[in-house]
Parts: sequence; C-alpha cells; structure tokens
Amino acid sequence: MVSQSSFESLLEVLTAQEDAQLLRCSKAHFGSLLNGGIPGRPRIPSVRLGRRRFVREATLSDWFVQFESNGAAR
Repeated sequence: MVSQSSFESLLEVLTAQEDAQLLRCSKAHFGSLLNGGIPGRPRIPSVRLGRRRFVREATLSDWFVQFESNGAAR
C-alpha cells in the first residue's frame, strides 16, 4: 500500500508546457530534452499516458541540479 505522502508526491506532475515554462524554453526544445535529442544533455525522465508526457516536479528539480552540478550549464 502506498502511503498518503508518497501518493501526494506522485500527483505533483507537470505537463510539457508547464515544464518548458519553468525552464524558460520552448515546448519543442523541452520535447527534445525529454527524448534525449540535445547533445551533451541528459534525457529528462518522464511518464507517458497516451500521447501526453508528464514529469514530476521533484524529477525535474533533481535533473536540473544534476545538470547544474556537472558543470554542463553554460
């Protein structure tokens, strides 16, 4: 059984448009990040539900911190 706090964190998901706004990039560029299409940038883990893709807020935050700490952000 999933605890209440774990369940609530699962529900904290963002759409591609919301993620792109947070990263201040276009939705198309964010889609390339999701698909691993940007050289030198790690793919952003996501969940696909039909044609839509979702990323948990915590996952996006962890990805950004990892990206930032690798010195790749220039």
